[in-house]
Amino acid sequence: MAPSSTFSWSRTLPLAAGLAVLVAAGLVHGLWSNRWGDNRDLEAAAGRLRAIPLDVAGWKGHEKKIDADRIGRAEAVAYLHRTHVGPGGRAVSVVLLCGRFGPLSVHTPDVCYGGAGYQMLGQPTRHRLRLDDGTTVEFWTARFQKPDDYAAPPLRILWTWSAGKDWLAPSMPRWTFRMEPVLFKLYVAREMATAEEPLETDPCLEFLRAWLPRADDALFGDAEKATAR
Repeated sequence: MAPSSTFSWSRTLPLAAGLAVLVAAGLVHGLWSNRWGDNRDLEAAAGRLRAIPLDVAGWKGHEKKIDADRIGRAEAVAYLHRTHVGPGGRAVSVVLLCGRFGPLSVHTPDVCYGGAGYQMLGQPTRHRLRLDDGTTVEFWTARFQKPDDYAAPPLRILWTWSAGKDWLAPSMPRWTFRMEPVLFKLYVAREMATAEEPLETDPCLEFLRAWLPRADDALFGDAEKATAR
């Protein structure tokens, strides 16, 4: 008897459906990460990180490095990491990432710091800070602590995003910044004496009032003005 030539749709349809899902997922990830886009705008934005002054209004900056694997996991194309020491010896840590909107709109601190043994105290809260020039910065903030290491100081972390207009703290950043060609993500953190310290007197806010206008000039405006201020 000759072999049957009957075509088995029952076996082929699930395979075709699975391939369609894989192709669709690849297309979605490619769009969200702008895999096929023009990278010149991203390269120009990344280069502007170097124009942000190291010292600002009494806050002395010190350059820091971030492990290449961590930057790779964040899918950032460039970063700035500094510790700034201000009046009275108060210190804050700054991390500014530059990349595409898809990768940088995720990975909030509860994920990053959770891997280092920290737990978030409560839920993040959204705040607004008015700068001296009248602009308003919106950011999320939360406190973190290591429950198994009482010697480790608690941390306060502020984070926000900007695509070139305002610094925002949306509930759904991946949707808010969809298809933006370049996205910046800013973290400002500080070791606290106690977890009960109020946000209103936190040096992070004083630092942002001094530093952020200079950073904005470098990233979105006149880099020479940022250096000259």
